[in-house]
Amino acid sequence: MIQKRLNSVYLMATTDLPDTQIAQISGCHRNIIPVWRDQCLYDGLSSLYVNHYRKPESELEAHSEHILSYLDEHPVQSVNQAVEVIEQLTGIKRCPTQIRQFLLRHGYKWRKMGQIPGKANPEIQTEWLENTLKPYIEQACSGNCYLFFCDAAHFVLSAFLCMVWCRFRLFLRTSAGRNRINVMGAVNAIT
Repeated sequence: MIQKRLNSVYLMATTDLPDTQIAQISGCHRNIIPVWRDQCLYDGLSSLYVNHYRKPESELEAHSEHILSYLDEHPVQSVNQAVEVIEQLTGIKRCPTQIRQFLLRHGYKWRKMGQIPGKANPEIQTEWLENTLKPYIEQACSGNCYLFFCDAAHFVLSAFLCMVWCRFRLFLRTSAGRNRINVMGAVNAIT
């Protein structure tokens, strides 16, 4: 747009072409040429470098901190549910499309929840990694032993995970019940 303005002003200054021809050459509407001429004469050439686009801000932005903190603690499954929650929190009703854009603008995505086994203990797992596994990995890298990672595929009896709107992937504690139908596999950790 700035290039069109400058081309138009240049053509006005260097030629005797009428505004309609200048508009055709520049690729803009003929009614804007006199506006740019007046703007350049009264405010100087630098005024043509500024774009005055109107960018309205949503009323929801004033309440965004409150809405986002609530949605972080109480994630919603659908945009329609988010519409209802936001209307209850703020009294502002918006269509699902606008709420979806609001959520996307603030980093929310529709993500599938993950699961953590109910008996998982991160401290014990970290301790085991540092004290048990890493020394074996170092020995395997130096060629003193062979290290294999084995795993079994189990048919897991657990919760069906849903999709929710959230900024970060959420995890749900589930039971660790499994049928003992195993498919074993082993991979050399080094090669």
